[in-house]
Amino acid sequence: MDVLPSKEREREKTSAFVVLLFLVEDDDNLIEKNVLILLFSSFLFQLVFLGLFFFHFIIILFSQHKNLLKHTKGFRGRSKNCFRVAIRRLQKSWQYGYRDRRVKRREWSKFWIQKIQAGVRQYSWRYSQFMGSYKQSGMKLDKKILAELAANEPFAFRSVVQIVEHTSNKSKL
Repeated sequence: MDVLPSKEREREKTSAFVVLLFLVEDDDNLIEKNVLILLFSSFLFQLVFLGLFFFHFIIILFSQHKNLLKHTKGFRGRSKNCFRVAIRRLQKSWQYGYRDRRVKRREWSKFWIQKIQAGVRQYSWRYSQFMGSYKQSGMKLDKKILAELAANEPFAFRSVVQIVEHTSNKSKL
């Protein structure tokens, strides 16, 4: 039986306490926190200090996951909590948003054309002929403004139609 000297035996039995300082990001404020780690053996002590080299990577990954999960607020099921599911859902929602922004512009353009067409028909013009003559007249109002004039300001729209009539060389029909 191998007998150790009393000092070495005490060193093995006693636990080593280490205080580590690290920074945690919380609501854009850096907070210094003290962490007390109880190390039971020298092997665990070495593992902890080897792990400290990669500690900042863990903090970065955690903050990235946290920021991504902020974007998934309002999603249903695991897609708001679970990172693996949330990242796929979020990417798909970005795709839908990209697509639907273009669809929205297209729909609004159709809506403006309908308003202009309804306003121009009152003065016995067709939309395509009116827009061709309008562009030749050199006026710089866009379709959105023309639609607003046709819907809400009939006298102002009438003056635009009269200017287009005077500058156009073609007949209305």
